[in-house]
Amino acid sequence: MKTKSLFLISMMLTLLLFLVLGQIDKPLQTEAAPRGIVSFELAKTTSESLAILHSWDAEAKIYAGLSLGIDYLFMVAYGGFFALAVLLLAPKLPDGFLKKTARIIAWLIFLAVLLDAIENYGLIRLLTGSPSQTWVSLAYYCAGLKFILLAIGVVYLISGLSVLALKKKNQKQD
Repeated sequence: MKTKSLFLISMMLTLLLFLVLGQIDKPLQTEAAPRGIVSFELAKTTSESLAILHSWDAEAKIYAGLSLGIDYLFMVAYGGFFALAVLLLAPKLPDGFLKKTARIIAWLIFLAVLLDAIENYGLIRLLTGSPSQTWVSLAYYCAGLKFILLAIGVVYLISGLSVLALKKKNQKQD
C-alpha cells in the first residue's frame, strides 16, 4: 500500500476514533474529573485518582474501560497519521532544520504512542482495583511526556506547513 493511502486511512481512522472517544468520554466528566479520562490520566496522586474513580458509577467505569481499550486502536491510528504527515511533509520543505529533523520527529511520535500504551496499562490497573501510587505515577508521567511529544509533532507540522505557505506566496510574487 502506498504511503499516501496509509496516510489517508490513518487520518480518517484517527478522526473517527477521536469522535467515538469523545462520545464515550461524556459519562466520565464529573466534578472530580472535569476533563473525563484526561483528568484520570493526569491525576498526580492516589487520592486524586481515587476521587475520580469514586465519582464514576458502575456504568461510567465500563465507559472508562471501553475508552482505554479503544484508545489502543486510536494510538495506532494517530501515531500513523502524525508520523506519516511529518514524513510526507519533509520532502516538500526547503533544506534546513525542519527537513533534517523530520525522522527524529516521527520517532518522537512513536515514542509518544509507546508512552500512551504504558500509561493505559497503569490506568487499567487503577480501574480494576489496584490503587497504588506506582500506577498513578506511571500513568501521570507517561501521559505528561506523551502530550509534550505530541505537541512537538503538532508544532513541527504547523511550522512546516507555514514554511510551505510562505514559499508558495513568495513564488506567486516573483
